[in-house]
Parts: sequence; structure tokens; C-alpha cells
Amino acid sequence: MKTFTSKMLILILSLTVLPFLLSTTCLKEESDPEIVDFYPDTGYSTFIYEGDDIRFHVEVTGVSGYHYFIWVFEGGDPERYEYSDPLITYWNEGTYTVSVRVITDAGASTWLIKNNYITVYSTSNDPNNINPYYEEIEADEEY
Repeated sequence: MKTFTSKMLILILSLTVLPFLLSTTCLKEESDPEIVDFYPDTGYSTFIYEGDDIRFHVEVTGVSGYHYFIWVFEGGDPERYEYSDPLITYWNEGTYTVSVRVITDAGASTWLIKNNYITVYSTSNDPNNINPYYEEIEADEEY
């Protein structure tokens, strides 16, 4: 009788306590990742000329373990990229949208879209190929 009672007690505990423990500790659901921001890496600008490259960097929080990226570059080459720090070339004048999606290995995901983020200037309109957001400064003195 003692064996039967202990087996019943184990069965009751396994049906009531075990699912509770698993749901609160072991099977914790992963939250969606958060994209803090993406931007050109140091030395790159969002104002470029036709044929220029631009490398992007993304900051993500709320992710543990491996995660995937899907970048979409309107007007860029390549137009899609699936790694963290893409180097993209823009061949045509215009203003373009850039977006990135981060997906965790558990399937949670989020998007960040920046409309009209990249401005590409035509080299044919500027014979000196001078970017209007940068100017060269000539030094009067030698150092």
C-alpha cells in the first residue's frame, strides 16, 4: 500500500507541479529583438555619388544566441543582403529607402525602415565631383 501511495503522489506532483516549473523556468519564451538603430559605419555618409559604396552597421538588443539579418536596399547593389555589415553600391542618382529585419533562431523578428535615407548624387552634374556636404579646406601654413 505504501508503494501505491508514493506512486500516486509522484503522479499527482508530475501532473500539477512539473508543468508549472517548466513553464516558468525552462520553457521561457524569447522576446522579440529590438533594433536600436542602423547607420553607415565610420567614414561613410548617407550622401554619396553614383558608383560609391556605403557600409552599414546595425545595433540590436534583446537577442541571445544566433540571429539573422535581412537587409533591403532600394536602388542598391545588391538589393538584398543577409549578413550583419553589408557594403552596398548605388549606381543611380536618387533618394532611397533602407530597411533591415532581425530574426532570432527562435523565430522572433522585427523590422526597422528608414525612408529616403540614402541620397545619391549624379557625377555628371558636378564636373569636380565635390560632395556638397564636405568641403576641402586649404591650409595657409605648414605644420
